[in-house]
Amino acid sequence: MSEPASWLLRPRPATALALVRITTGLYAVGIVLGRLPSQPDLARAEITWAPMGVWRFAASAPPPSLIVAVGVVAIAAGVAVVAGWRHRVTGPLCLVGTLAVTTLASSWGHLFHSDNLVVLHLAVVAVAPAADAWSLDQRAGRATDRGPADVYGWAVRVAALITVVTYVLAGLAKVRLGGWQWLDGDTLRGLVAHDNLRKDLIGAPSTPLAGPVVRQAWIFPPFALATLVVELGAPLALLGRRAAVAWCAAAWLFHVGIVALMAVAFIYPLTGLAFVPTLAATGVLPLERRRRPAPTIAVPA
Repeated sequence: MSEPASWLLRPRPATALALVRITTGLYAVGIVLGRLPSQPDLARAEITWAPMGVWRFAASAPPPSLIVAVGVVAIAAGVAVVAGWRHRVTGPLCLVGTLAVTTLASSWGHLFHSDNLVVLHLAVVAVAPAADAWSLDQRAGRATDRGPADVYGWAVRVAALITVVTYVLAGLAKVRLGGWQWLDGDTLRGLVAHDNLRKDLIGAPSTPLAGPVVRQAWIFPPFALATLVVELGAPLALLGRRAAVAWCAAAWLFHVGIVALMAVAFIYPLTGLAFVPTLAATGVLPLERRRRPAPTIAVPA
């Protein structure tokens, strides 16, 4: 077996995949609850319709009743995924429902790129035996705990790889569009200034830190370098426990910096939930079942 395949199929406990299922399902429910209230109003308004994803072939926006129905199904399926109930059915249903809600949100002209990662994590959860532990399926005897088998390891590591790839692609996009001149900090400085000025002009929330920080040009080269280190250095997170902790902490601080300078919040990584697959895949989280030591029986002399 090749080295990459060996790494991918290295055993992980059922609880590692169960944790990915629970955290991803929780965020999926949260994102649908957050988007659903406004979507029927958008459907009623005459806003430019640019269908994407599930709605790509829809000539017009779906009726509000259909939007609400899809959202309710997505929420119910998401709750079932978190509970691990009938996962073979509710896992794929949660994926499709969440994809429908998130791509609908992007079909009115504003792309929500931050939704991609959670939907991809849901796709892994949907096709994997993610309810073999910490689930109602397990309690009802509908799941088989196979122990630390390959069937759990590949799913956790694929989810971790997806996280890594999304950050690498973001870094490559910066280099591709702006070249290595990105490192001089001028591009990043211009983005921060433009974003906050635009928000001030349209009355959207901006950050009070932007003005004072933009005036300090020397700050931006280190910021630009740190951005590429976090994004292009994401594969280092798969090398082991310490590397995973260090990269996840750096990536989280990176997103905190985006909030501070641009008032843009990527909730999935800011909550830390986006990094659960990476931490679970590298064994950072204590998910192994502890075996009780065998009792010592004193044999009389």
